Amino acid sequence: MNLLSLPPNVQSVVDEALNAVRADPKHEMGFKRRQALWAAFKAADEVIGQKANGWCAVLAARRVLPIYEEAELPVKAWRSEPRGWLNLAEQVLRDQTDIAEASRRSSDIHYEVGNMNEMAYDDGLQNMSVGCALQAAHLALSESVGTDHLAALGSSFKISDGEITSVETTDEAMAIRGFAGDTLASAAYAYAIDYIPIDPEKFAGLGLVVIGDWDETDFNHVLGNSVNRPRLLEFWEWWLTEVIPAAWNAAQRTTGQ
Repeated sequence: MNLLSLPPNVQSVVDEALNAVRADPKHEMGFKRRQALWAAFKAADEVIGQKANGWCAVLAARRVLPIYEEAELPVKAWRSEPRGWLNLAEQVLRDQTDIAEASRRSSDIHYEVGNMNEMAYDDGLQNMSVGCALQAAHLALSESVGTDHLAALGSSFKISDGEITSVETTDEAMAIRGFAGDTLASAAYAYAIDYIPIDPEKFAGLGLVVIGDWDETDFNHVLGNSVNRPRLLEFWEWWLTEVIPAAWNAAQRTTGQ
């Protein structure tokens, strides 16, 4: 197969997703389109497709990693941790390490990430893009060993005027909830969040601003944070047109190493 081209069935899904994300008013990708892409990958080649899925995650996480590394962190030793996770993920995808050991490491990191995020935000960090970039690195390692974080997704719940209604899970909601999404949701919003620094003395301990009924699916409710929709589109256009071909080619090259 030509390393410079995608399989026709994959290219068709990519073209459809690109048109859809451009047309969407919020430029949301939506997890179902990623599921369609992963299915197209595996339909083209089961082994290469699984690796391509992992490379899609790792390349996206690397794109936003500097957001985390350049942040003011309460524990400086944490700065190098996510890069190590992504290096391990690449070793998995290149068949250069034991996948069972990498899987155990990924499970251990799950708790580390929770503690790192909790301590960072308790210490006054309010820039949600930093937490999203950290989460993307962890999820990329998890996906490199074969974890499908989208398999169990369906609907979530929204409370409005005292009524609980079911709504389809969005990438924004997944990014806010962290562990309840995939690498791409976290990476996309790490890239797209605009943050205006706040006065830590004035707002210490508040963390969240609730306008009307609480909606945990909107970054605009988190103090100082908002979503730059053109930036979100820029991320998805980059990922669909550049990362997917690069990931498929990397998967072809690294299969059977």
